[in-house]
This record gives sequence, structure tokens and C-alpha cells, in this order.
Amino acid sequence: MDGVDIACCQFYQENGQWKWQIEAAQTVPYSEQWRVRIAYLYQQNAEIFHKTNVFYGHYLGQLVKDFIAEHRLVVDFVASHGHTLFHRPELGYTAQIGDGAALSAIS
Repeated sequence: MDGVDIACCQFYQENGQWKWQIEAAQTVPYSEQWRVRIAYLYQQNAEIFHKTNVFYGHYLGQLVKDFIAEHRLVVDFVASHGHTLFHRPELGYTAQIGDGAALSAIS
């Protein structure tokens, strides 16, 4: 719940081995509004959960857009695992927020 970690990584092969390098990285702290919204989302109904999923996707998209501009990056793609709200693998489910389509529409 400290914030959103963003990194631009370069992946490449060298001598048949995959290698990687971090080009730029930062953590954007959550505002108090996002911290509270996420902390209590598990108590909300399905409509609020879905709306927050989309709004959080837009939020991530704007952060990515700003990160790319600030660091003058050229990227091939953006990947996100979102923010995990429920993780109960022993019961067969997990859920993250951060709608990919909403993220993509902004970034």
C-alpha cells in the first residue's frame, strides 16, 4: 500500500541467455484517497469494485504516460499486474484491480 512501482526494462539475449536491464524506475506514493479507496474496496459491492477497477486502470495509465514523458522513453509495450485485492489460491481465486483496457486508453 505504499504506491505504484514503475520500471522501464530492456530484455535481450546475449550468447543464448536472456538478460535484462532497468532503464528507469520509480515509486509513486499513493494519495490518501487512493490508499483509503483500495484498503476498503473488499467491503464494497460489485458495481463499486468494477468502477474502481476502471478508475485505477486510468490512474495507472496516466502514471505510465507521465513516466514515459519524464524519462523520454520509447517503449514497445506496457504490462501491469495491477493491485491485488483478494488472493486466496487455496480457494482457487485471486483478483487484481487496474483494468488493462483503461490503462491502454490513457497511456
